[in-house]
Amino acid sequence: MKTIVVERFDTVLSDLGSLYAESIIRTSEVVMTVQDHDGHRYEIRFELPGPSRIVDEDGLVSYWSSAKPNLGWTRVVEDPSWTDDLELGDEGYTCYMICTWDICLEILSWSPPKIRSLSD
Repeated sequence: MKTIVVERFDTVLSDLGSLYAESIIRTSEVVMTVQDHDGHRYEIRFELPGPSRIVDEDGLVSYWSSAKPNLGWTRVVEDPSWTDDLELGDEGYTCYMICTWDICLEILSWSPPKIRSLSD
């Protein structure tokens, strides 16, 4: 079994006190809407998404066992094992992980997400 490496990906969401998922919509893009404990809402948009998955508790156990402290809510996974059987062709993607209290979205993307506040 290979070692899974999870690194911090610094964003405006990284150090919020808590984060909850509101929705995930997949069309030609993937848009995730989240809310913090103060009711501020954010949109996380992946414009060049590849395959994605929602990680359940069983899947998270392997990440948490190798997790470093202070990872925050937004992360990057190096060489994720769930992609081993996918025919991705040209590499160059990054595996991003957006964790909330209720779900964890893991997504391959050829560009980082754009994050914007929906609470103005």
